[in-house]
Amino acid sequence: MGQLLRRGRPHCAVRRLQAIGQRPRQVTSRAGEVHRAEDHIRSALTRQDGAVTAIPPADTEAEAPAALGRAVAHWWLARAREVSRTWFGGGQAGLFAAVERELPLLDALLDESSRRPDPEKDAALLQSVALLWPHWGATGRVTTTLDRLRSLAGRLTVDPLALASPAVRSAVQDAGWAHAWLALCVDDVADADRGIDLLRRATPAVATAAEAARIAQICGIRELYAGDADRARTLLADALDHHLDAGGDADVFVDLSFLAAADSVSGDQESAFDHCERAIALCDDRGERWIRTYVVWAFALSAWRDGDRHRAFVLALDGIAAAGEIGDAYAGAICLEIAGWYDAIDGDVRRGARLLGAADALREATGLPLHFWGTGEQHDEAAEQGAARLGEALFEREVERGRAAGLAEAAGWLAPPPADHADHADDGVAGGDVAHGAALTPRQREIADLIADGRTNKEIARLLLITVRTVETHVEHLFARLGVSSRAQVAAWSVREAMRRS
Repeated sequence: MGQLLRRGRPHCAVRRLQAIGQRPRQVTSRAGEVHRAEDHIRSALTRQDGAVTAIPPADTEAEAPAALGRAVAHWWLARAREVSRTWFGGGQAGLFAAVERELPLLDALLDESSRRPDPEKDAALLQSVALLWPHWGATGRVTTTLDRLRSLAGRLTVDPLALASPAVRSAVQDAGWAHAWLALCVDDVADADRGIDLLRRATPAVATAAEAARIAQICGIRELYAGDADRARTLLADALDHHLDAGGDADVFVDLSFLAAADSVSGDQESAFDHCERAIALCDDRGERWIRTYVVWAFALSAWRDGDRHRAFVLALDGIAAAGEIGDAYAGAICLEIAGWYDAIDGDVRRGARLLGAADALREATGLPLHFWGTGEQHDEAAEQGAARLGEALFEREVERGRAAGLAEAAGWLAPPPADHADHADDGVAGGDVAHGAALTPRQREIADLIADGRTNKEIARLLLITVRTVETHVEHLFARLGVSSRAQVAAWSVREAMRRS
């Protein structure tokens, strides 16, 4: 078993572990094998996490399976910590795939733990499940994970004195945050409050700055779902200030993305655009793709609320394409919903009805809410106008037709956005609204103007107080949006756009 773990194949150790745990009468005859496996595991784990060396060896042959189970639980904790440190980056897809292959071992440990509680092993498993929250969100395992967090945390906190153990306290803190976040994913504020209460109970009365920022972050997200956007903005801004100073990219991203949503709900779309741009730039700089799709959706929602429905549609198309690439049906659903709003009101109304139907079917398949933060009002308005344009009976038939489609088929219905300014189709850049910058973010427009002034990427970075890599990412997006291949063409577009505005 130890060799399997060291070779990165822990899922293959499941049968060995289960065989040892389920055949206690044979433990004596196989005690030597158990102890050798434990030594191998200890050796492999020590290279990942020095704390594992503190696991005591079994005193008797009968205790060997339990000691082995604790060792493997600590292996999983080391693995989960690795995921927690590295998930926000370009290797995200490969990391999630590796975790998926290894999950049978974690499932076996969790099942065995429910039958034979062990505080040390339970704490390691609880923290492992909590630290893997990005994976549970990306793969739609929210409800199952919440059940596991409740069960493990409940066993560990029955005795109030258990929180005196640093290992248990750390595990419960992580579990409380993950519990609250996952509960909010399904729009269950009451259950999120239970997770936040768990986090507070495990946090010392005199909290560190990092602990206080973590509580402010999850409480800010909670207030957003509860409908108090102004309170959410205050809490998330406080958390962001700390995380910017501490330098944690993943936490900064979470703060920015939810702060953008809170800005949008409160009506401050300009701030929402700024926070979305910063979050997207951070994702692009690190190569993160999964949650970036949700920020694009938030950007589209802000554009819609700002009255720029076409820009919202273009951003939604980006989100749909990205959701298809990463295989996230829920991200696809919420982006299809915005595209459906646009078509129902301003575009191809039949297609809009089908898009709304496809979005609702994907919502049912994932079990996650489609309308929150006030988006139900936008949906109702779009459906009402679409039914008025097409006729209620025909509109409903198209909705039902859309419900039979998956994400890939629904994405295939979407053609490029309509061109409202075809007179510029031959001027060397992309035609339509994109040629006039409707799909550009304010930051991209600003960079385009600076390019027209002859500024280099390094000069732009210094003027805007961002990294050169972030400027390069914005320039790449400018080229793609405008359909150009040189800075000279960007400059020409900027000059024409300035003349058009004047």
